[in-house]
Amino acid sequence: MRKPVLFLALLVPILSYAALGGNPPLLKELKTKKQFTANVSSSNITYSREVKANYVTYTSINGTCQIKQFATLETSANGSKVFAVLWHCPITPNLKELLTDEYFTILRTTQPQINTLNYKKYVTSNVVIELSGHQGDSRGNAYLIKQIPNNVNIKELLNNEKI
Repeated sequence: MRKPVLFLALLVPILSYAALGGNPPLLKELKTKKQFTANVSSSNITYSREVKANYVTYTSINGTCQIKQFATLETSANGSKVFAVLWHCPITPNLKELLTDEYFTILRTTQPQINTLNYKKYVTSNVVIELSGHQGDSRGNAYLIKQIPNNVNIKELLNNEKI
C-alpha cells in the first residue's frame, strides 16, 4: 500500500506550477509546454487558464487531485503574481513547494489561530493558510492579504471557486 501513496506524493508537486507570491508561467513557457493555453491534457494532467475581470486562474487536475491558483492581472507597472492557491487532493500536496519556504515556515513557527482535529487556520499580517480534511481527503487554501487585487473579496472568491 505504501508504493501507490508514495507514487501519488511524487505526482502532486508536478501540479503546482507557480508558488504563492511567485510569477505564473510566461506566455513563452505556455506555448512550449503546451500548458495553460486553454484546456490541455498531458500525461493525465489537465491544465486550464481562465482570465477573469480582476485576476487569472490556473487550474491543474490529476485524477482526483486539483490545484487552483489565482494571479493578478499583468500591468505595465508590475508583473503578475500568484495571490492565492486552493487545493483538494487525496493527500496533502507538497506545501513547501506550493507555498514557498517563506510561507511554509509559518506552519512550523506560528500557532494556528484555529486548531481543531480536522481544521487549522494560520493568520499573520500578510498571509492566511487554512488546512482541513482527513486521511484520503485534503483541502486547503492560502492567500496573501496585501496582494489581493482591488474589487476582489477573497472569502467570496474562495467560496465561489471551490474545487
